[in-house]
Amino acid sequence: EEGGYEGVLRFQNKIREEELERRYRKETDRWDADLTQVPQLPKDWERWVSKVGIQENYIFYRYQKGGAKTGYCTYCGKEVSISKPKYNKEGRCPRCRHHVTYKTVNKAGRVSTKTVTMYLIQRCRDGFVTRMFEGERFYRPGEYDRPLISYREIGRVIYDQNTGTARPFYWGVYKQRNTRWIAGSVREVTSYYWTYPNRSYLGRVYGKTIPSLTKKELLKTGLIFTFVLSCILTIFLQHNAHMTAISFLHDSRCEELLILLSYTFPFASIH
Repeated sequence: EEGGYEGVLRFQNKIREEELERRYRKETDRWDADLTQVPQLPKDWERWVSKVGIQENYIFYRYQKGGAKTGYCTYCGKEVSISKPKYNKEGRCPRCRHHVTYKTVNKAGRVSTKTVTMYLIQRCRDGFVTRMFEGERFYRPGEYDRPLISYREIGRVIYDQNTGTARPFYWGVYKQRNTRWIAGSVREVTSYYWTYPNRSYLGRVYGKTIPSLTKKELLKTGLIFTFVLSCILTIFLQHNAHMTAISFLHDSRCEELLILLSYTFPFASIH
């Protein structure tokens, strides 16, 4: 009798699960159909992530009496001349002039950059899509010249030029069932491994797609006005009080702030 009861219970659970699946599919199928218009990543995307999106770089050197004379720059990918390096001291690579932190291979161990936010804007069927990523670089002991690049997409916003609306999606757990794209805004960014309850969305923007989009798709939006306001606010709110509004408008961070605003305050419509 116990086996019969368990069999009936399994059958009922199966029927209920199939009903839930059909109900949820009505919702998720619409999302999936909408997201089919998202293009493939650019061919040079991973290199851009490593060289531009992730800004932290290092010079690894071997400690020696009298001071190391050469070190390996992670941006150049070359051995460069150095003078009196100190562990965790910041400076600039003498070859590429990029900002670096000095690390001695004798005690550095496993090194990881901070997790950063990055953005990619692409043309799509309905207009354009803004894609939000997070990523970092890892260096294993003895393999500092072969970093591991890690990145993942956590948010998308499709801007529809036909309806003047924005449709946001985020990567998360749907109905406690599976991990997938879900309709909704990225407010608290959650990845596979950690959560950032109060993180900043400021990040680098992939630049190669911008020129063609500004000639058509971006001109039809009201993002430029919000963009200018965000620049002025940032001067006072994000430790840029030493800069004037004019000089800041020529700063590369303005482009980044445009994307920051679109995720922090997702638009209900585009004007």
